Amino acid sequence: MKPTTLAFIATVTFMAALAIPVRLTAQEACSKQGHPCEDSGGGRCCPGLVCEFRGGTSRIGYFCEAVPGPTINALPAPSAGAVNLAYGFTFTATGGSTPLTWSETGDLPPGLSFADGGQLAGVPTKTGSFPITVGVHDTDDRSTAQDFTIQVFTYGFKTIASMTVARSSQTATLLSGGKVLVTGGYGAAGPLASAELFDSASGTFAATGSMATARSGQTATLLTGGRVVLVAGGGSATTELFDVATGKFSLTGQMEASRSTQTATLLKMVRCLWQAGPMQMEML
Repeated sequence: MKPTTLAFIATVTFMAALAIPVRLTAQEACSKQGHPCEDSGGGRCCPGLVCEFRGGTSRIGYFCEAVPGPTINALPAPSAGAVNLAYGFTFTATGGSTPLTWSETGDLPPGLSFADGGQLAGVPTKTGSFPITVGVHDTDDRSTAQDFTIQVFTYGFKTIASMTVARSSQTATLLSGGKVLVTGGYGAAGPLASAELFDSASGTFAATGSMATARSGQTATLLTGGRVVLVAGGGSATTELFDVATGKFSLTGQMEASRSTQTATLLKMVRCLWQAGPMQMEML
C-alpha cells in the first residue's frame, strides 16, 4: 500500500490500513471505530486496543496495539482460614482493559464476603472446604473464570506483634516465667548482638540487654536455675549467660573450638553437651 503523508505535530509517514501493531495517527487508529483516543500517553483507543504516543529522531506518531484479555492468576492460591480469625485475600489478574470487575459464584465460607474489586474477606465461622468460581470482566467486554477452593480450619495463626528488629536464624527460648527470649540471628547488616523478650500476656516484644558477641547459628539453652546459656554461633567459641532477673548477658567460659549450628543438650547434672560433628564434643 502506498505511504501517505499527514501533518500531526510534525509531518509523519504512516500506513493507512489498520493492522496490529501499525504506525498510525491517533485519529486514523481510533476515529474509524468511533472511539477517539482519550489522551496522548497510553490512553484507550478502539475496543481491545491502547493508543500510545511514541517519538524518535526520525519518526513520531501514534501506535495502536492489542491489549490481551484478562487471565486470573492461579498463584498464589487463596490462603487457608481459621474459625473466628480475620481472613483476607485479594484475587489478581494479568492483562485486560482496566478497571476490572470481579464476581464470584458458589458457596462462600460462612462469615466471608466477596467484593467486586476481587477481595475475599471476613471472619469464618465454620470449618470445611468451599469450592467457588471467581470471574473477572474487563471494560472491553472480555471475561474469564477460574475455580478455587477455600479451606477453613479449626485453628490458625494470626499476626499479633512485630519484633523490634528484623532477624533470621535467631533463637527463641521459653523462659520459666512464660516469656520468650529471642537472641541474635542475621539482620540487614549481618549477625546481630541484640535480643528481645516476647510477653505472651500483652502480645508484645520489648528489647532487652544485648549480647557481648553478635551471633547467628548459636544455641540458647534454658538452665535449671532459670538462666539461659548462649553458645558459639557464626564461627565463635565464646559463651554467654542471660540473667532473667537483670535482663543482661555476661561472658562465661570459652569453648575449645569455634562452632556454628551445633547442638546443645541439657543433662540432668546441670551440664550441657555440645556436638558440632561426630568427633567434636565438649561439656560445660
